[in-house]
Order: sequence, then structure tokens, then C-alpha cells
Amino acid sequence: RLTFLTGITFSFPLNSRNEITTMGKGFTIAEEVTSVSIQEVLEQSFEQVLVKFDFKIQFYGVINDSVAVYLANKASTEEDGISLILGTGINSCFSLPSLEVPSNKKLLEYSQNDVLLINSEIGFLGEKYIPLTQFDPPNSSKDNIPFMPLEYVTSGNWIPLALGNVLTYYGIMPQTPLKLNGQLICQILEDETVNIFQDHQDLVRELTAMMIERGVTYLCAALKGISRFKKNDRQIIQVGYVGSFLRHCKLYQKRVEQISKGSIQLRFLEHSNLIGAAIDTLQHVATSS
Repeated sequence: RLTFLTGITFSFPLNSRNEITTMGKGFTIAEEVTSVSIQEVLEQSFEQVLVKFDFKIQFYGVINDSVAVYLANKASTEEDGISLILGTGINSCFSLPSLEVPSNKKLLEYSQNDVLLINSEIGFLGEKYIPLTQFDPPNSSKDNIPFMPLEYVTSGNWIPLALGNVLTYYGIMPQTPLKLNGQLICQILEDETVNIFQDHQDLVRELTAMMIERGVTYLCAALKGISRFKKNDRQIIQVGYVGSFLRHCKLYQKRVEQISKGSIQLRFLEHSNLIGAAIDTLQHVATSS
């Protein structure tokens, strides 16, 4: 009988029975997976392609995607760097000696040699420091949207929406329906949208570049802040990252290097979610055995 040792990295909340409780980023829950555990979903998926085999799934739990990226980053380099996700949203994970962790964040007692992983949810950073404009997403008090200043100005979900608000306000939104997403931002910066914006292409590109510049400025500040929090005395901050927005937006990568004066080095981590989940599973197996 085949046994699949399985770990999962998942972006959406689960309850104690590993059932999906809610969805974000425009997704909805189908009736087929309502009140069904992730383990059952996986078993049903495997059954469709392994109909001739008797198997079971040994489930080792769920870790956040930023933690998975950290584990993959740590496994691929000797540097104790910072992991970053910059796609539709933003998040970061890093390690910190237990002595440096604020007491109100410690749920257990740790020895002075313990090192903790901090899943930082950095999208919520910046309140009172990042001045949002009339074109940025509204406050949570208005439309029940979480107040995430850093995510609003840096990520591939919100920058396109803010740009759309700017274009609409100034009457230069084209008649052709646009998908306001990270891919559009990259296409604008590469001048692949001349047929869409026509005479306004140069202006739209400059507006887009300004938004990227703002995002890079605050991203670099956040990463340098994390490095200082870690008391990192090295000149170079190693950042292993995932996220299609940062991966494909060449201007974003270039300006991170330029604004940080080379002190922040980005390294893309291929398949890091899968690798991180596998590492977490193997660690559980090693511990249990």
C-alpha cells in the first residue's frame, strides 16, 4: 500500500479540522469542498489518477506560504536571509533569536538558544507613515477591506487598481476593457500597450513608473527595518523571494538594487512553496521517528 507523506502550504484560513473557512483574492468556495478537510480533497484528487493503486495520505499539516518560502530559502543557502513574497500581496518571514522576540509575542517559554520564525505579515506595516492618496484603496472602515498600507503601495493586486483610478480620474482610461493586474503593469513599462493607450502611452508609462518607484522605496525601507530588527551587521541583505509580480517586473527589480545601493540582493526561488512544504513534512517525519 502506497503512503504519501504530505505537507501543504496554503494561503487561506483553515479551522482545526483543516477545512477551508473563507477565501480571498476573488476566489469563492464551491459546495464540493465546503466542510471537507484538505486531506479528503487531496485523497479524492489522487484517486482520479491512481485508480489502480491502494494508497493513503499521511497528512502533516499546513504551513503559511511565507514560512515555506523561508524554509526553501534556508535550505538553498548558508545565509540566514529574509524571505519575501511579492505577488498579488506581500509578506515576509525571517528568523530571530528568542531573546530578541518581544515578550508579548512569546506564547511559550524558550531557552536563550532557541530561534523562532517570524511570519511578519508586513502588508500591515506603515500606518501613520505611508501617506495613501485618493487613488489608493479605501480604509477598512468604509468597505470592510483590511487596512494594509504597505501592501497597497507595493503589490501586484493594488498598484494596478490605483493606476486604474488615476486613469479614470484624468479621463485617459481607454474604451477597451482592461484587466487591471500585475501583468498589465509589466506590459505598460515594456511599451507593449501602445495600441491600447496610443498617444497617452508615454504618460501612462511615467505614471506607472512613479507607482513602482513609490512601492520600491517603501519595500526597501521595510526590508532594511527587518534586517536591523535581526541585528544583521552584514553589508548585504540576502532576500530570497517568490511572486510573479516582482519576478516579471524588471523595473521593480532594477530599482530595488539602485535605491538600496546594492545592499539588498534579490534571489528568485523556483517552486519554493512546494520545496518548503516538503521540508516541513520531512522535519515532522524526522521528529516523530
